[in-house]
Amino acid sequence: MTGMDVAKFDSDSFAWAVEHVEEAFAVIRGDRHTIVYANASFRRLLNHDAAPVIGRHLDEAFALGGNVAFTAMLNRAHRTGVGDRQVMLKPLVEGSPTLCCTVWSDVDRNHDTEHLVVELRHATSGGRASSAHSEMTERLLLSALHDQDMARDAELSRRRAALLSAESRRLSESLDESATLVAMSLMSLPYPGDWCIVDTLDAGHAMRRQATIHPDPKMQAALDDLEGAWTPLADDRYGVGAALWSDDSRVLTEAAPAVLDNASHPPAVRQVVSGLVTGPLLTMPLIVDRRLIGAVTFVAGQPTRSLSKDDNALAEDLASRSALALDRARIYGEAVALRVSAESASVAKSAFLGMMSHELRTPLNAIGGYVELLNMEIHGPLTAAQRVDLDRIRTNQRYLTGLISDLLNLTKVGSGTLIYRIADFNVHELLAESV
Repeated sequence: MTGMDVAKFDSDSFAWAVEHVEEAFAVIRGDRHTIVYANASFRRLLNHDAAPVIGRHLDEAFALGGNVAFTAMLNRAHRTGVGDRQVMLKPLVEGSPTLCCTVWSDVDRNHDTEHLVVELRHATSGGRASSAHSEMTERLLLSALHDQDMARDAELSRRRAALLSAESRRLSESLDESATLVAMSLMSLPYPGDWCIVDTLDAGHAMRRQATIHPDPKMQAALDDLEGAWTPLADDRYGVGAALWSDDSRVLTEAAPAVLDNASHPPAVRQVVSGLVTGPLLTMPLIVDRRLIGAVTFVAGQPTRSLSKDDNALAEDLASRSALALDRARIYGEAVALRVSAESASVAKSAFLGMMSHELRTPLNAIGGYVELLNMEIHGPLTAAQRVDLDRIRTNQRYLTGLISDLLNLTKVGSGTLIYRIADFNVHELLAESV
């Protein structure tokens, strides 16, 4: 439950009754035993106001935190789904009253324990009436939890579908790789304060931090100043560095500030990163055809928030769509680069052939001109054998000129500048010349 869930919890029809019953009840969530609700009796019993209780860990927030048996009982109930009744908790401080604890579990549709209802009372109080009253209150609380879980699951499913639809549209808006990376960097899980880190890995295993997007403008400005300095490292416990050496499809790390503050980073980077107030990190590798191309790290914005199975599933779905979009953009970019290269090569080839054709036509025209001068006997009479030789020279000169003309026409066809001249011709003459 989040703070919003607690508000819904308090608005239920029996909330006033549960808040003011004599028994001290609290609802905790997750394996860290985070308190999401505590009634007035519970808060009075442990001398706490409402505000500091919500979001704290039950086995750490009070003097009970040092009670190994109490912590073990909570862990066992969360792990097995089986609670304990009327367990005496020995006081840690001499003179403190002995408390009696009862724990009920709330098992979801996946047979996982999501909530625990904890009742505390003084060991000297109780009786059959109190036990019956506790039983009734317990059933009311569990019923409310089930109803709220169903409503929450429906709302989460709706939000998840809407988020995936919106992200898919953003990722498909452009085939440009840089635009796709920008769209990826704007992703986050649908919780206030969550942010995102996007890393890529090229074919040569070079790691690069593409973007770090934070919803807080001040934090974003500080992170922008680290561009090029806060780079992914092989010994990071998050991001592409962790994904590169992990055998799992995801990398989940707790204690985010300590994880982010890698000693290998420059002091300026460590100073900014250590000031980030964050919750757990979830790194999802970007994999295409069993090839790692990067990683997206989702960072919880609240230190007390844990990542649920739904969060993991949503992050995995977002990462999968991002990987496909990034791979598609890269393939498109490579295709565009190859096309540009091919067009440049074609232009260069056409220019070369055009230049060479013109250069070859010049001496061939000179050869043809001198043949004609010799045939005109300007330099003296010719014998029959000499005229045969000159005819052979003229024939080969015309043949080479024709080849060069064809080559020029070919370059014009490639550049789209060829002009066709449609005319009648004598087929007999064409065949005779060909023979």
